[in-house]
Amino acid sequence: MSRESSNASAAILTGDLIGSRDLSADAVAAARQSLAGSAATLQEWGCPILGGPDVFRGDAWQLAIGDAAWWLRATVLIRARLIGLGEGVDTRVGIGVGAVERIEANVSQSLGSAFIYSGEALDTMPSRTTFAFAAGDAPTWVNPVLSLCGVVIDRWKPKQALAAAQALAPGSKTQADVADALGLKRQTVNGHLVSSGFHAVLQAVELVEGCDWQFGSIEQKQGNSPALTKAG
Repeated sequence: MSRESSNASAAILTGDLIGSRDLSADAVAAARQSLAGSAATLQEWGCPILGGPDVFRGDAWQLAIGDAAWWLRATVLIRARLIGLGEGVDTRVGIGVGAVERIEANVSQSLGSAFIYSGEALDTMPSRTTFAFAAGDAPTWVNPVLSLCGVVIDRWKPKQALAAAQALAPGSKTQADVADALGLKRQTVNGHLVSSGFHAVLQAVELVEGCDWQFGSIEQKQGNSPALTKAG
């Protein structure tokens, strides 16, 4: 079953599990469940999921998001929840922003420039890098910001990652809310978020969400810093 999609700007996340050959079958199964859980959480947060996560080739996956502004929050959540599993589970992610022309039941078989960009971002990702972005008119600051986020997240321990995944929820979620969700003391949660550099990652998420993403063209929303205008 397939369906046509509007040409609205979308974000496609394409990933593969890091070191999957060294993971146990249980760890891979847990990773797949985590991907599905992240997609469900994103929907609860108001993120429009067009399809997926579709798992293919054993360790590869793809998720289609209808509003491209969500691409970094979604990517960070997915990695945080995978790292939170322990056992060395993690993923690389290639992000593509552009048009989606057709969504198939198996998302990896769908059509549109966003899918092409996402696959290219993953395939051309430099070694020892965990994030990459591609779009028709990407500003020069995107991949450097992603690289910095990747360096921070690469160092997360499972408990830090679980705290980050909870604190990433949009809105006015407090550290007390995060502590209650995890069954921890507020001071413990604060320690995890501070030591992990989470607040710097959250600033990057909010920077991305402060831009309009249309057909891979990025325009600053009114009130943003002039330094964040698109490359041209």
